[in-house]
Amino acid sequence: RRVVSLTYGERNDMQFINSSTFEPGESVNYAWDFGDGSFIVNNENPTHTYAFEGSYTITFVVAYTEGTCRDTLQSPISINPAPVFEITKSSEEMICEGSPLDLSSSTTFDGYLWNTGETTRIITVSAPGDYTLSVTDDNGCVAQNIETIDMLPTPVVTASADPGEILEDSEVQLRATGADSYLWRPAEPLDNPFSSDPIATLSETTEFIVTGTNAVGCSDTASVLVRVIEDDAINVNPRNVFT
Repeated sequence: RRVVSLTYGERNDMQFINSSTFEPGESVNYAWDFGDGSFIVNNENPTHTYAFEGSYTITFVVAYTEGTCRDTLQSPISINPAPVFEITKSSEEMICEGSPLDLSSSTTFDGYLWNTGETTRIITVSAPGDYTLSVTDDNGCVAQNIETIDMLPTPVVTASADPGEILEDSEVQLRATGADSYLWRPAEPLDNPFSSDPIATLSETTEFIVTGTNAVGCSDTASVLVRVIEDDAINVNPRNVFT
């Protein structure tokens, strides 16, 4: 009579390991009955997934190919329910790309693993995409969920000044691109702070900040520095004239 044994873990997707011993050089047949109406033959270390939680009896039969020295082992197994959870969002409204959004498990578990690599219950994201969370409960059972995050497009605003240096009380042309509407600050030196290309009259060096907003209401900011130099800071070297 051969020695028959097996090991397994209490998970819905399980690997069964045969650790039977046989005479060297003998050919062996295997038969597994997983107790839920499923059977498999001639697989030494099968994997089986239980569709439902509950208690089952596993029957494992081994014998030499010619049918001799048959041995049978029965073992009970309990299948725990898989974790059930949802990925919740801190806001159900559409937000602009680049804005923070918290994602979290609706239920507390022993372990978490996001496809971002983070291992906390709550993560903060700022980009659209698919976010997957795998959780592990206190029985070692694992479940996975996925949440697709859509975000509104955010503009990329740029700002420039022509020229970048001017004399005191001179004009400079500002220009912004990348959005549908604009607001410049400070507004006082400008002929129109809502224009994409206002003209500024400056008496001192000033940094302008422009906020651009697109058609869906998302915004970006950019800045440009205009330097004001005094008249005596400009040195003119007269040409030497020889006669």
